[in-house]
Amino acid sequence: MIKVSIKNLKPGHTLARDVVRPDGVTLIPAGKKLGASEIRLLERLDIQFVLIEGEAFTDAGERERYLSREKKALELRFSRVENDSILMAIKEIFRKNLRQRIFDEDTFAQAPSSGKGRPGHDG
Repeated sequence: MIKVSIKNLKPGHTLARDVVRPDGVTLIPAGKKLGASEIRLLERLDIQFVLIEGEAFTDAGERERYLSREKKALELRFSRVENDSILMAIKEIFRKNLRQRIFDEDTFAQAPSSGKGRPGHDG
């Protein structure tokens, strides 16, 4: 599965997960090939991301190389604050989130419960 911004969706992409409202009602089911009308609906509902079928990486090696580069960048960002326990805890949260974003496939798109929501956004 690939997490894709609504801005990058194209007609013909196939949803890998249901798009659901906060009350659990399915708006667009998994397996649906998206057309222009579905993409407009997602935009109107202020949905930011959905999961589509396919792989973001060509193989496990590419995935691991990407993860390694991102971990190095994270280390560099926090290298000047190694003695600050709070910032180190924040760094650990970022590290775990990075790995989860790459390997976790349990994320799904939701319609916002209010006009200010950012469904599917990792934070």
